[in-house]
Amino acid sequence: MKTTKILKRLGITGVGMAMALTIAGSAFSISAGAADLKKFYTGEELMAPAMAKRTDANGVYRQLRLALKYEQINEATVNHFYFDKTMNVPADAMKMLYNDGLISSYTYKCVTGEALTATDIAGVFDPTYYFNHNADLQAAVGNDATALFTHFVKYGMKEGRQGNAAFNPSSYKTKNADVAAAYGDDLAQYYKHYLLFGRYEGR
Repeated sequence: MKTTKILKRLGITGVGMAMALTIAGSAFSISAGAADLKKFYTGEELMAPAMAKRTDANGVYRQLRLALKYEQINEATVNHFYFDKTMNVPADAMKMLYNDGLISSYTYKCVTGEALTATDIAGVFDPTYYFNHNADLQAAVGNDATALFTHFVKYGMKEGRQGNAAFNPSSYKTKNADVAAAYGDDLAQYYKHYLLFGRYEGR
């Protein structure tokens, strides 16, 4: 038998040979139906079963911290786990990740409910851009960064106003059919989706 000869040449005998032959036999016994099995699993798919279990905050934090550190997942994955209520990601675990600098202040404040600042949403808002591209606000609000931020959060996002040069909510809606199907004409949700998920997913 060719397999036995090869194993002997490699110096594998006795129990080692028996194990190798068993493994080889098992491998060849896999049915052709296994060809449709996925060859690659994402970090999110691999970790999802663990996140669905009742694990304490420290345990969840350690798992997520290591996966983020070794780039097996990104912040979008962490947010998917947290906001999916079938998963178990305690708020305290998210706080620890934020303290380690592993998740953004936007995610952290969405978890804790703390008030946002312009810095937290810099991915979609720049006060200078917002002032220069909204003539109606120049007279009504003036070139006051705090007032412009307040307007953007209270009204601009709902109206679909572009807050900086990088993010266009209309374009984001058009390019992402799954997001459009979920949020429809609720324009404020497109900024939020981008900040929590899209920017980490390369959308």
